Amino acid sequence: MKHIHLIQTGGTIAMDVQDGKMIWNDERFKDSFEKAFPELENIAKVTHETLFREDSSELHPQHWIELAQTIELAAETCDGVVVLHGTDTMAFTASALSYTLSHLSLPIILTGSQVPLSILRSDARRNLINAVELATYPIAEVLIAFNDCLYRGNRTTKLSITEFHAFSSPNEAILAKIGMNIQFLQDYKGLDNDQKGLAKKPFREPDYRFKPDYLPSHLSVFPLFPGWNPPIDFFTNTKLHEPQAVILEVFGSGNVPTKGNTSLLPFVEQLISSGHHVIVRSQALYDTVQLDSYDSGRKLRDLGVVSAGDMTYESTITKSMLCLAQTSSQQEFKELFETPYCGDR
Repeated sequence: MKHIHLIQTGGTIAMDVQDGKMIWNDERFKDSFEKAFPELENIAKVTHETLFREDSSELHPQHWIELAQTIELAAETCDGVVVLHGTDTMAFTASALSYTLSHLSLPIILTGSQVPLSILRSDARRNLINAVELATYPIAEVLIAFNDCLYRGNRTTKLSITEFHAFSSPNEAILAKIGMNIQFLQDYKGLDNDQKGLAKKPFREPDYRFKPDYLPSHLSVFPLFPGWNPPIDFFTNTKLHEPQAVILEVFGSGNVPTKGNTSLLPFVEQLISSGHHVIVRSQALYDTVQLDSYDSGRKLRDLGVVSAGDMTYESTITKSMLCLAQTSSQQEFKELFETPYCGDR
């Protein structure tokens, strides 16, 4: 029987509802957990630890590093890891872990719930059982298991606040569907009846590893809208000796205003000449940035912007932090960021 290690970080799954408000109730969670999952012992030997007890909106990059270190230690003695996590920032954590734990050859599966485990109509039970069972399969990457679907962690984004179908993977097909049986799709087709083989990595092992001791958070994100003007105080409020990643959420396949007083090109040119990294990401949920398609995109390309391709917002943020920790060179940053890493684009 395989050994699956469960790491609790908090989130709705571990909360209780009193007077219409979400609160922490350790005793209620422990009691609900023991009663709700008696069949886990038939799936795997499950050990567990509590690392954090936080609403996931309180988690920050240092938590990701601590969680990655905890998983790396657990991986020495277990066959798979399941992380209980709040849904608000689950996709951020999954993306960060996919980059920092790419060297591990075991499944790391994040899950949680939209409704606390202690509540009658909670989705926690099926999500956790699915995650533990999926963690017994020979899959070597970071994943999210939610609402009977298995997603690549760095391809997933939160879709809904209240629906059980809380996550989506807009530009990557789901990896498995769970019904009466687990049906593996795409990269894992054929694993349905094979829990014994060597862990499968569906992408080429990266040529380098992100091994940060810290993750710099000097990022700025600007979602464009018609008539938007860049902040006039950006350069006076920014430490120019500390390169920033500036993420522009642009229109369509990579388009920005280029005419008259609303042209964004001078702002982009000044950013790049000041040593900052300008990342272009589409506001569209589906498809990819294509800077060659239109004139404005080609002008951005010629200025030297970095393309986010079809990456999610969450993976764009976390990969930017990791690249900032890795290098200050604009060319190296661009090469690192635009190179596919663990299936992120």
